[in-house]
Amino acid sequence: MVYQNSYHKQRIKICQNGATQPFLSNNWAVYFLYKDHSLRLLSNMEKIYISIKNLSKIFVNPSKLWPNQQEKRGFAEIDQKVTGAQSATPILNFNLTVKKPEIVGIVGSKNSGKTTFFKLCLGFIQPTSGTINILGFQPYQRRQQFLYQIGFVNGNKYTSNINLTAKDSLLLSGYLYNLSSPTVLDRIDKLAQDFEFEDYLNVAINQFSTVEKIKFEIMTALLHSPKILFMDDVLSDLSQADLAKIQKLVKKYFEEENICMVVTSQKQETVESISHQIINI
Repeated sequence: MVYQNSYHKQRIKICQNGATQPFLSNNWAVYFLYKDHSLRLLSNMEKIYISIKNLSKIFVNPSKLWPNQQEKRGFAEIDQKVTGAQSATPILNFNLTVKKPEIVGIVGSKNSGKTTFFKLCLGFIQPTSGTINILGFQPYQRRQQFLYQIGFVNGNKYTSNINLTAKDSLLLSGYLYNLSSPTVLDRIDKLAQDFEFEDYLNVAINQFSTVEKIKFEIMTALLHSPKILFMDDVLSDLSQADLAKIQKLVKKYFEEENICMVVTSQKQETVESISHQIINI
């Protein structure tokens, strides 16, 4: 149930007896409607972007679950395709609270659990224990309202069709996010100008250098103006000059668009200058 609160001039979503998962965004206030017909504002929840408490993900060896070898192989094969479980690193008792837009740096060596952490945040896998809430959603439910408010950059692989030109790929992403053509074209123009990417819009993605690839992936993730941007190992393999350029762009969009960002790296110095808090994992 939704109605307009004329006094506060904001939309309100009412959850009967608190049974419904609240929808949180900058333009919403969420109330529970109790049996006594009173409305109670969830003021504390409304401010939290990320709330992670005692989060753990442990991957179980399929051989201990399936005595039959044929069943075991099938389980392992499916689990590896879906979650990457056979090569994934567990994460234990992780805690993080972000109440306002800020840049969070997460530092850890290879196979320390950084990618597992992002899989949990993006909803690709469910936690073994603990709680994780991103913008008020449980990520593994993969709700459309949640997915439209996040962006993700993978520093180790392309998330786009590498045979397309950069502009065609961005137009396709805009279509998938239900953005109008004028909105997408205006957004592409702004991103291309800010990232000094005008000369590469009509170039096939598979011809990009490392820094061009990173710029393009960040542009794609920012296209739909997400509230939270996750960047996995984006800054680790750049030269000092390219690193400084990307750091400057990250800070620019954080300041201009008030985006909460979570950035992982193997090297603390690559995220130190842009992060408001750093967590070693």
